[in-house]
Amino acid sequence: MNIFLKSLYFLNLCCLLGAMIYVSVHQVKGSYHCDAIFVTFGDEVWEDALVRGPAGFESKVLLYSYFNGLYRRNGTENGLPVYVEQDKFDGTPFEKTVPAKIKYCASEEAWVFMHDDIRKSKDSNEVLEKCFRCITKKWSSSNSTFLRYSSSFL
Repeated sequence: MNIFLKSLYFLNLCCLLGAMIYVSVHQVKGSYHCDAIFVTFGDEVWEDALVRGPAGFESKVLLYSYFNGLYRRNGTENGLPVYVEQDKFDGTPFEKTVPAKIKYCASEEAWVFMHDDIRKSKDSNEVLEKCFRCITKKWSSSNSTFLRYSSSFL
């Protein structure tokens, strides 16, 4: 009876370790990342944003709600997914418009919203990177739904 219990415990340990290894390997490969996310920024406004146009960078009022919508996973960076903005009407990739991106920033230790054609200052090459941790904290009381995740395309 004693050998039977020890064998049963050992078998149980092997099964649990096997399952943990299986899940860990799939996590590292990115199997459990969301394929698409739907983002709702709310009504925050950034005045004097530098937006690239045909005549170079111009100061404009930027409404973050313009970037609401579907973002699909498009590759990875440092093992984490990069989500790219999709067309608002049909959910397909933009053909002419430069899309916004959502990715993880290791230096900020947070997910950031960024756009290649929006700058913080004329002297800087820094693109707009909006930290979701800051946005979430700021909007937590007024907007209970900030990011809705879907594991597959709607």
